[in-house]
Amino acid sequence: MDPDVVSLQEVERNTAINPMDFPKELAALTGMKYYYFAHALTLKQGDYGNVILSKYPLQDTQSFHLSVADDGDDIRSLGYARIEKEGKEFYFATTHLGYKVNDATRLKQVGEILSHVKDLKKPIILGGDLNSRPNSQTMPALQKWFTLACEANACEWTVPVPKPTYTCDWIIYAPNQAFDVKDYAVQFWADKESDHFPVVGTFVLK
Repeated sequence: MDPDVVSLQEVERNTAINPMDFPKELAALTGMKYYYFAHALTLKQGDYGNVILSKYPLQDTQSFHLSVADDGDDIRSLGYARIEKEGKEFYFATTHLGYKVNDATRLKQVGEILSHVKDLKKPIILGGDLNSRPNSQTMPALQKWFTLACEANACEWTVPVPKPTYTCDWIIYAPNQAFDVKDYAVQFWADKESDHFPVVGTFVLK
């Protein structure tokens, strides 16, 4: 697909399964020389979080732990970086929200995400596994600030592979007037790389 920038979730680093700096390895394997790891959990061996891969230098990188409600979910993280392409700047963010059936943790995390991004001085694109279906409470909460790149109830399903039944992976952006969405689609050919299908969008920064 030759993307400019990628949001990845559930990336391990220096663990028994991936005994290396795996974000660095992914950058090398994809030829995307810039990367940023947003730490979420410290494991018995190594750690785990979200990753941004980019063709372009990542500036002003920031990451934040996202808290949980009283439901036993794991700590999650938000990470973002400022990117310049063809003289225009924007922020790109990655996150992975809680997975429990109840929306309480996700709503708490959405509130924290909005508090971190609302005052950024440049437009932002956020990609992630939001563990949120269109009819959840989470998506309307995010849409207080972000815009969906597809019509909520018409967005293509992303999980599970190989026969998806619902959408929980999204690319969203803010402010609404900052971007034109030229293309947005789930890549159903990629049915062996993950238990989620990847989502690819083409955004034009105005």
